[in-house]
Formats: sequence, C-alpha cells, structure tokens
Amino acid sequence: MRAIRLTALLLLMVTGLGSSVAASEEPRRIAGYGYWSLRELGATRLEWRDPRPGRYTLARYTLADASQGSGRTIVVWLHYRIVLAPDTAPGELQLWDMANEWSATLVRVRVHRADDGNVFLTWNTLDLYDGVRVGAALGTTLELVVRNAVPFQWPRLGENTLQLGIDMTPGVRVSRLVVEDDSGIQVARRGPPQLSLELGLPRGPLAVGEDVTLRFRVRNSGSEPARDAVVRVDDPTGAFAVAGAPAWQAPVVEHMATGAFHLHLLKAGTFPVAVEAAARGGGGERLELRVTVGPAEGTRAVRWQWSALAAGAGLVLIGLLAGWWERRRGPLRTAAGPQR
Repeated sequence: MRAIRLTALLLLMVTGLGSSVAASEEPRRIAGYGYWSLRELGATRLEWRDPRPGRYTLARYTLADASQGSGRTIVVWLHYRIVLAPDTAPGELQLWDMANEWSATLVRVRVHRADDGNVFLTWNTLDLYDGVRVGAALGTTLELVVRNAVPFQWPRLGENTLQLGIDMTPGVRVSRLVVEDDSGIQVARRGPPQLSLELGLPRGPLAVGEDVTLRFRVRNSGSEPARDAVVRVDDPTGAFAVAGAPAWQAPVVEHMATGAFHLHLLKAGTFPVAVEAAARGGGGERLELRVTVGPAEGTRAVRWQWSALAAGAGLVLIGLLAGWWERRRGPLRTAAGPQR
C-alpha cells in the first residue's frame, strides 16, 4: 500500500509539474548560429491539463553571446496546441513567452458561443515577420505557430530561463495545452524584413510648372522577404501634385526594388518632400528631402527684361547728371589761368 501511494505521488508530480523535470537538469549552452529546439535544450513535450493562470518553465539555457542586432538576431518560436473545455464560458485566453521579465510574442484567443451553443474561436497575434495575423477555428481546438525577434532585454549573458505565461478571463477553461518540443530559440545572421530607401531627383535648378521624376530604390536587409511592401510620397505643403498614385506597392521584395513618382511642381520656395517605405511585419524607413523650386521660366524672362530696362535707365540718368554738372561748373581751369 505504501508503494502504491508513493507511485501515485510521483505520477502527480510528473503530471502537474512536468516542466520542472527538465528544469532540474544542467542548462544547455547556445553558442554561434542555428536553431535549438526545446527538445535539444533538455525539455520534453510539455503538456498541462486544466492549466491555471501563471508562469510555467519551458527550458533553461545559457547564452554565450547575448547581443541582439548588428548581424545577429535571436528569435523565439512557439508551437501551441490548445484544446478548450466543452463547458468553457466565452472570454479570452492569452499566451506569451517570458525571459528576464521581457516578452517577444503574445497570442490572444477569444472564445465565442454561437446561437446554437457551439464554440468557435478567433485569435490574433503580432510579430516583426508577418505583422498582424488573425484567424478563426470552429470547435474547441486550435494549433498555432508564432515567432518573433526578441527585444534587447530578453537575452542575458549566462543562464536564462524561458517561461510560458498564461492568463484567462473568469469562466474560460482550457482542458489541454501543449507546447510542442519543436518550439525553440533561433540565432540568425539576419533579422526580420528591414526596408531602407535611396532617393534621387534631377540635378540642376527646378522651376514652377516643371514635371520632375523622383526615383527611389528600396532595399531589404532582412533574412525574410518583405511582403506587401509600400512606398509612399507625401507633401504636407501642397508644393507639388503627383501624377498617378501616390503609393507604389509590391507583393514581395526579396532584396531590392526600384520605382519612381512623377511630380508636377506647383509653387516656388523650399519645401519638404517625405518618402516612406514599409512592409507587413517588417521595419521601414522615412526620408525627407528639402526641395527648392524657383519661379517659372516665363517669369524669369520677364524679370530679366525688367532688370535690363532698369539698368539702361540708370545709365541714361547718370549721363544726364554728368552733363548737368559740367554745365554748372563752367569751363575747365588750370593753375596758369585761362588758355588762349
């Protein structure tokens, strides 16, 4: 009887505290570039029955290099399998990763009940690779993979602990939650899509009434293709009009793309011209040019004619004044007296 009780106690500890079994081992080391699954980090398939709100340990590991950015990007991947209880109430379930009190991913699952009483789920998440993602599922089961580049404070040199955060509104019941052991941590040489801009305008003076071409080159320095890329031109001062659409779009930018905007200059002065590049989930860039526009060519010619007339009139006036001065002063005299 005593042996049976001891066995039951051990089973209870394994079922309720399954994540602590992996945590009792020495933390694995992450160094260089690659992908380390939870399995490789010493964790087994992690499963919770009827989990409560709180934090649960997924894996312990050490980082040989905790830098983020400048040719090194740390990404966390989580593969969820969620089963809601049949008697769950409508509400919301939230799941997120946690390392050193910082999080990179957040999944919101909303539980709904249709008029016929059946359960259906809607979910959303946000990351730097795919942007906002939304979805729906009929029934009580949902499988989802999320990933994101971690914030700078997420990794720490030396030992780290990756945890799972769970929260839910009162009445929501999860009968089974699994974080598959193919979840893990990736260290990549390049990060999420990152767009940068190069701009070019014609050299030489610009004048009102001219049509000019603003050319751009957009580069993607990330490891993933930039999807739904958009380049927009903006003029808050109304100094020009865009011939055609003020936005250039591309479904995918692998490495580089080029395009142009055709502008009609409307007024003279110095004005800002803003160009912005963005993509779904990826970082972008906004550049601002200061453009100086002179008067129209016809106006320049008229001004030059008036300037020439004014200069000629000035010369005539100088001649008249000189003659008047000579007449008033009389004949030129020398020290020897009048000439004979």
